[in-house]
Amino acid sequence: LLTTDGPAEARAGDQPVGEARVATTLRRDPGLPPDILCKVLLEAARDFATEPMTDDIAILAIKRT
Repeated sequence: LLTTDGPAEARAGDQPVGEARVATTLRRDPGLPPDILCKVLLEAARDFATEPMTDDIAILAIKRT
């Protein structure tokens, strides 16, 4: 998984999502297909944010088979 800092820097007031919350989201279902994982991470950041997300956001997930 590669991601810019955008998802981790989504904010609710002064509180950022943070790397720990991103990691928790990843651990919830480690078997998700890469496309779904990217959507889940983006939605988690959007759901947390109470302000517009203005930072760049790029997420790349690759599954090794």
